[in-house]
Amino acid sequence: MKRLTDAGCAINKVPLIVPDYPELTYSNIREAIEKYQPDVVGIDYLQQVSLQRIPGEKKYEKLGWL
Repeated sequence: MKRLTDAGCAINKVPLIVPDYPELTYSNIREAIEKYQPDVVGIDYLQQVSLQRIPGEKKYEKLGWL
């Protein structure tokens, strides 16, 4: 139980940044990454990210370049 408590305390000290945009776009994500320079990026609701893609380009290919 002590290890779990210690892990919870350690996680609690990690800063969490949640940029809030009216529309989630590739540009917004890129802008937040450049501004905050996080070690890890997590995107919830990835299917709702709006992307301008080249015809035939897959969404996962575009997101891979974040």
